[in-house]
Amino acid sequence: MCPAQIVEAGVFRKKICPSCGVDIDQVAAEIESRMPARKYPSLRVIAGLYQIIALVVALLALIGLLISLQQSASTPVIAVLCLVIGFIGVVSFLALSESIKVFIDVEENTRRIVELLKAREPKRGIDLGRSITV
Repeated sequence: MCPAQIVEAGVFRKKICPSCGVDIDQVAAEIESRMPARKYPSLRVIAGLYQIIALVVALLALIGLLISLQQSASTPVIAVLCLVIGFIGVVSFLALSESIKVFIDVEENTRRIVELLKAREPKRGIDLGRSITV
């Protein structure tokens, strides 16, 4: 592929290089098909576990809230503590889960950009046909 600007052409809005006529979307699809399967499956599982833990913490906070409201109607301090601690726990575990997903997405996007740049650059090497003449 050449380093020319990309223009959109045609009814289907294909991205075509104006200087070499290559369909950019087709090249990107070929590169994606050559890319290995998703990396870091264990991190994806851990992110899912953090989401499940956040759900469990939310349920436990609700159960604690209901029990504290039934047992001590005159002192709502325990109920407020259940809400606050439950909220902090849920937000913390969801933030951990999303942080892991962001790091994985950054890695995937970086790898995709590198592959696209490798496909776009012409192969660099020494052209023996144009050697120095004496």
